[in-house]
This record gives sequence, structure tokens and C-alpha cells, in this order.
Amino acid sequence: MTALVEAVHALRRRPVGALGTWDMIRLLGQRVGAAVLVPVALDLLRASLPRQATGGWFEDDLLAAVAAQPPEFWAEHPHWHAETARIADAVAGRPHGPAG
Repeated sequence: MTALVEAVHALRRRPVGALGTWDMIRLLGQRVGAAVLVPVALDLLRASLPRQATGGWFEDDLLAAVAAQPPEFWAEHPHWHAETARIADAVAGRPHGPAG
């Protein structure tokens, strides 16, 4: 087993609430647990938007990991896809539609 496979396997055994940002990035990058992790990641990303607006740190690697989910995932979860787009627009300073 490779180090990555071992690390992902170990992370899969941890409770979601015990996962850090980098843990979620690693899992999402390997397409593991997206249906559980994306809503948690979106909550974290929304919470960091005020810091982004004031020039603070933003979890762009997490946003990239969420946004990189395959089209079939987004087809099953269009509301999360729309929320990801709204967050990306907010980070980029682009106008976006109402949340929903």
C-alpha cells in the first residue's frame, strides 16, 4: 500500500468532526466521502468569507478541492454546486445571485 492510500484509509476512520481542513482536502482530492464532506466544507468556506472580505486568509485549497468534484457528483447535488459557485464568486469579488 502506498503512503497516500494508507493516509486516506486512516482518515476514513476518523469522525468528520475530527477532520481538519487539510484532511478534507486530501479526502476530496481522492474522491472519498464527498457527499458527507462537501456540506461541511461549504460551511467552513462560508464562515471564512468575512475574513476574505477584510483581506484575511481564505481556504482556497479547500474551495478548489470542493470545486474539483466530478460532473456526476454535481448532477446529483445541484444545490451544493450552486453554493460552491456563489462562494467562488464572492471570493473573486464577482456579483452573484441570492443564496438558496
